[in-house]
Amino acid sequence: MSEQSQAWISYSYFSTALAIALMLGGIWFSPLDISFKAYFAMGTFFMISSVINLTKAMRDKHEGEKFTNKLEEAKTEKILREFDVAA
Repeated sequence: MSEQSQAWISYSYFSTALAIALMLGGIWFSPLDISFKAYFAMGTFFMISSVINLTKAMRDKHEGEKFTNKLEEAKTEKILREFDVAA
């Protein structure tokens, strides 16, 4: 897998910050009572933390699969080397 460019990383941070700012701005300027605004703000922060946890879980799963694949490849290479020497 290739390394991410600095431009892509910067874009990702910027777009995430902009999305959060626009969502909070929309809540702040909505014509609702403060209790409704607080409820929507709590929901927004819960959604953001859930997405962060989901992406971390997906990344950890992917990394674990990569490690398992490397172990399987190493075992296969060892078996092939032993077979090649025996032949």
